[in-house]
Amino acid sequence: MLYSLRKLLTVLSMGALSYGAIESDRVTSLPGYNGELPSTHYSGLIPVGEISGVPGHLHYWLIESENDPKNDPIVMVEWRSRKFIIDWFVNGKWSNCNQ
Repeated sequence: MLYSLRKLLTVLSMGALSYGAIESDRVTSLPGYNGELPSTHYSGLIPVGEISGVPGHLHYWLIESENDPKNDPIVMVEWRSRKFIIDWFVNGKWSNCNQ
């Protein structure tokens, strides 16, 4: 499951940064935050379940780096086994601070 999620996020992030993300998923404002967002955000639903036959959706939220989105690492934070797991993708491979 984690591998699939990593692969999906990698594809999404690379697509968003390289080919232009789905503009309809772009977040332009947040409740309680006044002014322009300091970075580009995308949020949406991805259909899943083709292999398992159980249809559903996976929510994603991509926040591009404020510094250098094309070269900075992609960071994924997830809640698993009652703790946060932090992974990042740099130079074509995933790393994990919890290993």
